[in-house]
Amino acid sequence: MALQRIDDPTRVRELCAQARAEGRSVGIVPTMGALHVGHLALVARAKAENDLVVVSVFVNPLQFDKEVDLVKYPRDIEGDAAGLATVGCDILVTGVLCGEGGFFPECSTAEEIPVVDAGPGAAGLEGEHRVGHFDGVATIIHRLFEVACANRAYFGAKDFQQTLVAEHVARGLNAVRPELGLEIVVCATTREPSGLARSSRNLRLSPAGRRAAAALSFGLWRVRQAWRAEGVRDPRELERRFAEELESASARLGGDLPPIEVEYAAVRDPGAWSAEVATRDLGEAGVALTAAWVEGVRLIDNLMLSGPALAPELETEHAAKQAERIEAGEEPGAGPEGGRAPSDLRPGEEAVVVVAAPAKVNPWLAVLGKRDDGFHEVELGMLALDLEDELRLAWQSEPGTLELRIWGPAASADIPADSSNLVHRAAVRGLAELDGLPPGHLVVELHKRIPSQAGLGGGSSDAAAALLGVLELGRLLGAKPRTLAFDAGSATGTGPGEAAIAAALASFGSDCPFFFTARHTGFAICRGRGERVAPRELAPGHAFAARALLVVTPNLACPTAGTYAALAAGRAAGGDAPAARGPLSTEDPPFNDLEPAAFAAAPDLATIAARLATELPAPAGASDWLLSGSGSSLFQWQAPGATAAELDERRRLAAALCEVEPRHAGLHRASHRGVRVLAVETAPQGCSQVAE
Repeated sequence: MALQRIDDPTRVRELCAQARAEGRSVGIVPTMGALHVGHLALVARAKAENDLVVVSVFVNPLQFDKEVDLVKYPRDIEGDAAGLATVGCDILVTGVLCGEGGFFPECSTAEEIPVVDAGPGAAGLEGEHRVGHFDGVATIIHRLFEVACANRAYFGAKDFQQTLVAEHVARGLNAVRPELGLEIVVCATTREPSGLARSSRNLRLSPAGRRAAAALSFGLWRVRQAWRAEGVRDPRELERRFAEELESASARLGGDLPPIEVEYAAVRDPGAWSAEVATRDLGEAGVALTAAWVEGVRLIDNLMLSGPALAPELETEHAAKQAERIEAGEEPGAGPEGGRAPSDLRPGEEAVVVVAAPAKVNPWLAVLGKRDDGFHEVELGMLALDLEDELRLAWQSEPGTLELRIWGPAASADIPADSSNLVHRAAVRGLAELDGLPPGHLVVELHKRIPSQAGLGGGSSDAAAALLGVLELGRLLGAKPRTLAFDAGSATGTGPGEAAIAAALASFGSDCPFFFTARHTGFAICRGRGERVAPRELAPGHAFAARALLVVTPNLACPTAGTYAALAAGRAAGGDAPAARGPLSTEDPPFNDLEPAAFAAAPDLATIAARLATELPAPAGASDWLLSGSGSSLFQWQAPGATAAELDERRRLAAALCEVEPRHAGLHRASHRGVRVLAVETAPQGCSQVAE
């Protein structure tokens, strides 16, 4: 069934009760919105295990001990709905706290709501530092469990004490309503490339803040290493090492980064929770937990210490390599040095690489003419955005042919899943480059978040990600590249192996090499088919980087062909040659000389643009609405200083003014990164979610 968005919890309660009466199972995923890949993984699992999946998106005021955190909490209900539709959510429930349309319609004020006991898991640590927080959590999830009549409720492992509270609430509810049989399902934490646990709060961190926060995961990994490799069980000794590692990791990451203010670095017995550190050695169960402040944002994380020892190259050595790379200012996530030998890929296993492929926008684009090979000669600036597709490349031990699977909010019928797809072609090119692959076949799963007909996500970044991901996968499997290789010690991509990679990417299209050549800056100028991609520095304080970009993509077919045809026809009729211009620079204002031709080729876009310009004029200091190079997206460069709420309101109004359902409407900022490896590991086949 299609996603239903219902703003009345009472109505949802009726639908879920009916489902249970019909013998269908119901799963609920309680969230406060601003959903990321970790949330969507919870929903995907809920969908696999239940007939009906309900996701609540409600910023619960009962669990905030500081008003400022409640006000600052990120909200993006339209983006949340788009993401949920891709992973099988059936009902998105929102509402207010009290009264009509509320989660507590029987109460007129928050003070009238009966507080639900949070149980012993709320004692200490989070309960001590956030007084009343878990009472608010217990109260709202108790009501959500009732609203959904749930068989199962899904929580991420990142907030360990919250999972203890949820289990306590479920036991109490089951005692009163045994017919529910409510089960709490705890799912693994997903992580960013540095190891930082994914959280909606991460959106409030600067790039430097996110880098500094990587120290938290370093500390957790080191404590788990002491537990598993050295057999340390004294909780006080583990906490001492934990604190030391947090301090040393923070220092190693760089003195120019924002400081980390650690609230606690604790070790507890997960099966016998106590507010106090144990006075005796722990048995066979342990969990390390931490909370810290970075740039005024409070972050929490934890890691189970107990469990089977992992392969050394996938845990201890890889964590150390990650630390070394980040300390050196390099991209993390490049994986264990040397990888596992091909013979180590056992039946039923798969080697996995997860790669992020960012969108880009052309703040300027000019067509200079047509070349002898049939391609247009263009001059354009390319800027990476904070909107990404994600590719999961898996080498499975069973024989077979290359498989390409495409899903996600921007997956559509116009994206082929066969050999005509750039991703497929790039993956084949990478495989042909590798000697010594073990028996098996490649499976590529493309999570498409960037619309292909939107002037974004035409496939170039995905192709670059596929080629680079296959090379990384080959390294993990011990295969040797013939010519395409990352040159040792090269940070600029000037060595012969990296030049060969750039040339291979250029063969796929005009801007594929941008995502490799400009991976350290996220900004470049290009001409022709992409053979000449010149990375440029774009400092965080630069005008382009400081502005937020509002993207509105009407649900229209991409009129690229018409755009170029109209431009060519106009020049042929007037006998005009391309105007000679000097080289572009990073100080040029955004412009696009395809705009008039695109408007002529797509009158609907001209109407939409005129309406936007009239009813939503640009603020002082920003340009008017601009058209993208492909002619189907409308952009506006917002002036620096606009608040998130102001930008979100403009996005909402712009989408409404288009009078069509936008395929994508969002706010983005320039990012200084290219294709990135997020994770490498060997895992059982069929794993649908790789923890990052």
